[in-house]
Amino acid sequence: MSECDKDLAAVFLEPVSGEGGYIVPPKDFVQGVRELCDKYDVLLCDDEVQAGCYRTGKFLAIENFDVKPDIVSLSKAIGGGIPLGATVANDKVMDWVPGTHANTMGGNLLACATGIATLKFMKEKKLGENAMKIGNYMMKRLEEMKEMYGIIGDVRGVGLMIGVEIVKDKKSKEYGIEERTDILCKASEKGLLMLPAGTSSIRICPPLILTKNQADFGLDIFEDSVKEIS
Repeated sequence: MSECDKDLAAVFLEPVSGEGGYIVPPKDFVQGVRELCDKYDVLLCDDEVQAGCYRTGKFLAIENFDVKPDIVSLSKAIGGGIPLGATVANDKVMDWVPGTHANTMGGNLLACATGIATLKFMKEKKLGENAMKIGNYMMKRLEEMKEMYGIIGDVRGVGLMIGVEIVKDKKSKEYGIEERTDILCKASEKGLLMLPAGTSSIRICPPLILTKNQADFGLDIFEDSVKEIS
C-alpha cells in the first residue's frame, strides 16, 4: 500500500442503488468489495436507508450478497412514517467510552416507540416473505412487458425494489427521458403514483403489505400507460 492508501478509513456502499436507478450489482462485486476492505483493514459501511427493512426480502439488502458490513445506516422505513434513523456497528467498531457519541435530537421517545412497533409488525407479518413473493410475481409480469414494448429496455430488482429502464428503442438503447416523464404523468392521471430514479428509470417500490390483486391493479395501469407511449 502507498502512504495515500493508508489514509483510507472506510468504503460506503449502497447494496442496491436507489437514486442511481435501482441497479442491482453482481454478487461477486459486493463480495469483492468486502474482501478488499478486509485485505486493507478498511471499514465497510452499508447504506440501508432505502433498501433496508425487508424492501428486498431480507432485513438488510446486503444479506442478499452474503456479506456482513462493519457499520449499517438505517432510516425511512424503520420509523414507520415518523422521522427516525439508526446507526448499527459491530463490536470491533463500537469500542468508544460512554459519552463519546451523542446528539441533541437523538433518542426521540415517540420516534423510538414507533420504530419498535414498526420492526415488530414487519417481523410478525413476515413482510420480507411477502416482498419476495409479490416482487417475483411483478418481475415476471414486467419481463413479459419488456418483450412486448420497445421502450422498456431493462427490468431489474430484488423483492419489492424494482427498476424499469425506459429507452427510446432497444436498438439504440438511448435514454428515454421524455418517454419516462410521459409514462409517469399518464399513470398518475389513471391513479397510479410512481417516482423516477436514475437517468430514465421508473422505480417501483410499493408498500411491503402489497397483495397480488393490488399488484395486478397497478401493473395494469402501468402497462396501459406504456402502451399509450409506445
